[in-house]
Amino acid sequence: KLIEGDNLGAVNMVADPDNPQTIFAALEVYLTIPNAGRGGGGGGGGGRGEAEPVTPGAGIYKSTDQGLTWTYLSGHGLPDSNMGRIGLAVAAGTGGQRVFAVMTGGMYRSDDGGANWHRSTTDPRSNGSSYFSQVYVAPDNPDMVYVVQTSLYRSTDGGQTFAAFKGAPGGDDYHVLWIDPANGKRILAGVDQGPTISVD
Repeated sequence: KLIEGDNLGAVNMVADPDNPQTIFAALEVYLTIPNAGRGGGGGGGGGRGEAEPVTPGAGIYKSTDQGLTWTYLSGHGLPDSNMGRIGLAVAAGTGGQRVFAVMTGGMYRSDDGGANWHRSTTDPRSNGSSYFSQVYVAPDNPDMVYVVQTSLYRSTDGGQTFAAFKGAPGGDDYHVLWIDPANGKRILAGVDQGPTISVD
């Protein structure tokens, strides 16, 4: 058990591809939003554009024993507020050292397994939100980073710069991505209008 409380929930959890005993998890505040089910979007942690309160226990946790015990990761470059919904990814081939976290306040990267963090880019298109907050890393290239948003964004330099390569003006919302662990060119995107597949 990470932490007790009826207003917190695990929104993301990823294992180190090189060592699945190491797991990172993100907890966020769950708020009941009036009329959220009537055209609001909102997803947990506040509606679009709403400020999210700072709640003890929300944030990033790490386990090195397959989830038996957890360490709360705070400070050391991570913001102390405005994290919101957090998406996590661990780059394969780095021994669990390179970790990405996308949140309301931006994209953060750790190169020492979560001990220290830095904001990898100031490009606001890579920021998360209460509606979008997912980051993915190619299984064969730790510098190839993807962020899902109203467009699909890709970085080829470890999260420093991003470029849109699929999406607007199509109007799709990109919510989830699957990359074949055996072939980084095979990608499946979960989009509002349906699945989108690439083999190159």
